[in-house]
Amino acid sequence: MVEGPGATRNGRKVLPLVGLVLKELSIQQAGGNDNGRKSNDSIATDLRPEGRLLESTFSVGKEVFLILGPVLPVILNEKENSNNNTNKEDEIKTDKSGKPIALRLHFGMNGCLTVRKVDQPSKLAPWRKRDKSSNKCTIAFGNSNGDSSTIVIETVASTCTFISAVVARSKLDRLRNKDVCSDSTTFEAKEVMESIIEKRPTSMVCDAILDQERFPGVGNIIKIEGLHKAGVHPRRLVETLSTDELMRVIIECRNYAMGWLSNGRAPSKKVYNQMRCLSCKNGRVKMVKMGKDLSRVTFWCERCQPLTATRSGLANASMQTNNEQYQQTSSVKRIKELDTKNNVAEKQSMCASSYPRYSCPQHGSKRLLLRRVRNKSSPNLHRLFRTCGVRGCQYFCWADSHFPKCKCRPCGSGSTKAVLKVSKTERTGGQWFLSCAISSSSGNSGGTGRPKNSKGCSFFQWATPEQLAPLSNDLSPLT
Repeated sequence: MVEGPGATRNGRKVLPLVGLVLKELSIQQAGGNDNGRKSNDSIATDLRPEGRLLESTFSVGKEVFLILGPVLPVILNEKENSNNNTNKEDEIKTDKSGKPIALRLHFGMNGCLTVRKVDQPSKLAPWRKRDKSSNKCTIAFGNSNGDSSTIVIETVASTCTFISAVVARSKLDRLRNKDVCSDSTTFEAKEVMESIIEKRPTSMVCDAILDQERFPGVGNIIKIEGLHKAGVHPRRLVETLSTDELMRVIIECRNYAMGWLSNGRAPSKKVYNQMRCLSCKNGRVKMVKMGKDLSRVTFWCERCQPLTATRSGLANASMQTNNEQYQQTSSVKRIKELDTKNNVAEKQSMCASSYPRYSCPQHGSKRLLLRRVRNKSSPNLHRLFRTCGVRGCQYFCWADSHFPKCKCRPCGSGSTKAVLKVSKTERTGGQWFLSCAISSSSGNSGGTGRPKNSKGCSFFQWATPEQLAPLSNDLSPLT
């Protein structure tokens, strides 16, 4: 999800365009159909964005607003003269009030925004250009004096809607002091804390700090890392937190967001998408889908973030971590133990049976990346593979050759190799399991040759340390 820092940076990209006139707006909906802005139901038909002056732009939380003034008379006259074959009454239709409107941009899980001159090539990555499963929006701005130079804004995986400029500005006035990415002279941590205590006293803290009316701009990553840095368990209720604990959570979320904003990328993640805590080095990271408002995958360290901050709680968490750590000893550690016992024969046997070796012929094994097939039309959906991180290198190898096969017969060009996934439930959150490849891709029949909503053979098996060991530290819960 594009969080506050990403939205703020997108808003800054648009800032130099203030004073230009919107010349054209087109929206390509998911599925690849480009019918122009009229195809988007979110854009009212009685509004005319073309010809409006970009008066200002700002970001609030995870949203970017472009304030567009009334249609300029000069632009209207140019349009009338250049469209002799169209109905003038339909062509120059505009809103009756003539008041400014706001174009609201809200970015999805992997949305982006780029700005370029019209004669420059698109800055979008090739995979974004090919992606037909996300909305795309193109906005062209130019000078009102007839200059042919045009600046183009391209967005991917974002929603574009028109709202009243008054509503947009009132939202900025109401939330600017709480925005996690506001400048240091504007942000008021105390105001955020008081708002959370007043409106969300019985909520879990993981829900309360994601409330965009209480703490705008905070997303799942900021929430997870802020709670971890503050040493607060995500399940604790707001009313059970002391003012110092809640303030510490707010400050740590703010610090993480500002580090993200200034560097252009998220700071190092200690528990997010990790299997072991990178702060204490030993604590097991739990992963569970939680949240009453919005169920999100949440990570936390059992040792650094005990549910009860008492000494007995810390001791119990430490004991539990040690027991689980002993029970889930990996094959890598087992091999090291065998080394100390000089049990060479057992070591060689283990390596030969459960350690496939992967190496790029040109660049070796250090540049290899572990990835998962995400293309929903692929017959190998969710399978793990390795590829070389060197740009232009064509190395490819399946990383699941040592996984068992499920009981399904091959269907079309599909694979019957079981796929590795991770549990997100309360009782088994964070544990890896192998399941039927067909059932894992049910409902995605396009191009796979598999029946829609097929349940497969219901194959299920908890992954063993020997099955996980070949994937080494490259494997992460969100791979």
